[in-house]
Amino acid sequence: MTIAAAVGMLPALLLGAGFPAPATAAAGHAAVADAGSTTHHLTATAAATGAAKAQAVPHVSGTGSITGKVTETGGNADTDSHLCVFVFDTTGATIEGSTCSFSSGNYTVTGLGTADYVVLASDLGGTFISEYYNGAPGGTTDFTAATTVHVTNGAASSGINVTLPAGGHITGTVTEPGGSPSTDIHLCVSAFDDAGDLGSDCALSGSGTTGTYDIAGLPSGNYVVTFDDSGGNYQKQFWQNTSDITSATPVAVTAGATTTGINATLLANGSTGNVPGAPAAPTATAGLGQATVSWSAPSDNGGSAITGYDVQYSSDGGTTWTSASDAFHTSTATTQTVTGLTGGTAYVFRVAAFNANGKG
Repeated sequence: MTIAAAVGMLPALLLGAGFPAPATAAAGHAAVADAGSTTHHLTATAAATGAAKAQAVPHVSGTGSITGKVTETGGNADTDSHLCVFVFDTTGATIEGSTCSFSSGNYTVTGLGTADYVVLASDLGGTFISEYYNGAPGGTTDFTAATTVHVTNGAASSGINVTLPAGGHITGTVTEPGGSPSTDIHLCVSAFDDAGDLGSDCALSGSGTTGTYDIAGLPSGNYVVTFDDSGGNYQKQFWQNTSDITSATPVAVTAGATTTGINATLLANGSTGNVPGAPAAPTATAGLGQATVSWSAPSDNGGSAITGYDVQYSSDGGTTWTSASDAFHTSTATTQTVTGLTGGTAYVFRVAAFNANGKG
């Protein structure tokens, strides 16, 4: 039997029960609450925005159980200390049982009465994508596609196995106005898909003073990345350098791979937000697999000193663009060598300037 209720991944009842505030789950990714500690978002929005969840069925306790095995893609038993299995009623509104104790990937959830249930295997460590049991290898990230498991009081429903695929990552570096790595403990970097928040990293100071972040456990798809300071020191922004979500550049993620270089420079609250004007059109001199690109600093620096440049190149006449090097973002030099180019290919170049307020 397949669930038909239009509900989200993990319901809000997790709140107030030792679990963190909701963001959307099934990504199973890590969200760092403070330096050195890890928590995870385990709730999701309804399938249709604003839709009410179905009425919860009465709780049924008993001596029945659900048993199975959780494996990683490739067949290895998942013995991750962050792994948990949750058993829900068929509306997703009530957790009827759970376990976070495993031996060789095997699990048992006890205390269940006669009823139908939905099973979710979730990696709270963020390495793997959380999956609902659907009777097929790999499971599903969609609650509505989950297969119910029938339990009879006093008996075990066995063979409820789930395979977790490796999740994708979004990584980058956040810098403060002036170019130094951010160590703001109030800063969160989050990734959103159409359903909601699928992951955050909120302890950029936890990795020292590098300002780096890693949002993990993401399914394949396109995400909007937001940089938000709950401490009120910096303005909220979306990648790349915009305060308007409709102008945000989507970040493509492939499960099992890492999308790098999703960087941001913070803008102080109270700042007028003036970014630099455009530099003069650059010139380029071809070399062996590289080009030397030169330009003049913009005549309008936006009221704040230029802190770096974004040099981009295109091999399709300007349809798509690639940033040449993040190192240029914190260099005020107006001549840079762009490497890694393909011989015999025509390239066009463009340059934008950074100041403390962002990129022009």
